[in-house]
Amino acid sequence: PIFSALAWNWWLIFPLAYFGKFMVREYRKSIANRRRHQLEMERVRSAADSEERRVTRLNAEQLRTTLRTHDDVDKRWWDYEIDLATIIRYPMLVDVREPLTREFHKAKGRADMLRPQIVVNETLGAVPDPAQVDAAAFLEYRDAVLDYAAAFDAAEREARRRKQADFSPVERESLERARRLV
Repeated sequence: PIFSALAWNWWLIFPLAYFGKFMVREYRKSIANRRRHQLEMERVRSAADSEERRVTRLNAEQLRTTLRTHDDVDKRWWDYEIDLATIIRYPMLVDVREPLTREFHKAKGRADMLRPQIVVNETLGAVPDPAQVDAAAFLEYRDAVLDYAAAFDAAEREARRRKQADFSPVERESLERARRLV
């Protein structure tokens, strides 16, 4: 019965072949589109990965620079803090009643609080781990260090400008005698 139906309707092969051609073409297009989409996604992923590696490297460099700036300002501050002759010469830097010195200490505390942890590497020494520092925390820390450096510079300039001007002549003489003894 199947063959007799085909024998009587042989002419249906032409429209079926015509529609079959379109179906095969559409199937091939969908495969090509799917493959094109996969290639595009791989390209986007590789570009994102390379951008992420570049940003991570850039963040590591920025983090190292920020940490170095923080350490430099700390060292400058400790040079004032532990040298008695310098404290006597520039007493404003240790007097927290002064507004600039108070702002400097606030900025120092904020920068110290936001400082990220450092991973110690045997070959490179102390290296920041940028994977543990997210972008928002890094930007906040960087801003805190910049504020800290600016506040210290302002307090240092003002201390150098004023020196011992706020003291009476008798107090200045006592300070000078103490500086010579130190």
